Amino acid sequence: MKNLDKAKQPPKVASAGKKKPFLLAVFFLCAFQFSTYAQKLIYNAVDGKINAQDTAMLTRLVKYEAYFYNGLFEKQIPDSLPVIINLYKSRKKFEAVRDAESASITKTGFYSGRTKQCYIYEGDDYTNVIVHEVSHLFMHYHNYYGVPNWINEGLAEFFEGLYVNDKNAVYVDQQTPRLRKLKEYISKGELDLKKYFGPEMSSWANKQDIEFKYDVGYGIIFFIIKTHPEYIKQILASLNKGDSSFTALAGSYGSFESFESRFRAFYR
Repeated sequence: MKNLDKAKQPPKVASAGKKKPFLLAVFFLCAFQFSTYAQKLIYNAVDGKINAQDTAMLTRLVKYEAYFYNGLFEKQIPDSLPVIINLYKSRKKFEAVRDAESASITKTGFYSGRTKQCYIYEGDDYTNVIVHEVSHLFMHYHNYYGVPNWINEGLAEFFEGLYVNDKNAVYVDQQTPRLRKLKEYISKGELDLKKYFGPEMSSWANKQDIEFKYDVGYGIIFFIIKTHPEYIKQILASLNKGDSSFTALAGSYGSFESFESRFRAFYR
């Protein structure tokens, strides 16, 4: 679910002039064995519309998301699984369905586990939001409903950086504003990772600290993927068994303290 007021940040998708992108295909080949499928995207333009160029770009990006999740789980995502996108040009109509689905924290889009569809407000960067919400669809397809928000939303934020360059290659760009904020939290002593992973911060319904939670969640995923992408699969498997975030991270890093030390050194 996206809660961010996207007017505050520039769009990321389909921009070839980004700093520090890396080729996503290389990351996948190095980290996972996966099968290729082409998901069927169904656009329901409630009162919005989508052009042919955006449709082609999104089809390519969603295909790469499916690659990633196929590499994470034993069960493959079949190409028969529809990815249904409901587009709203009217904010009033979008907010009506949003409130009916109890997703009032979001301003731009959400995935409904009840309908198994994505609902998107057609703002300036709606393509980014679609890629974000499709990540939730794929996660839920594998029945990973109980994983903590930091990894569910962190992965969705990571995928939001996908774009197709002018040579039709798929890259992923880092979300610099989020990483900058994360470094500020660390330098000012405002990030207590044990508290972040603890029960008192498990709910993401509080709008007052939601951006902090997204910044840190994305930063954790970015750190793992940039250093040890194979750990994502291990950590998710542990979490899905009911292990705590502390146990899951310790399983890959030897101890939670080792994870925290490496994480902080990465952003120093």
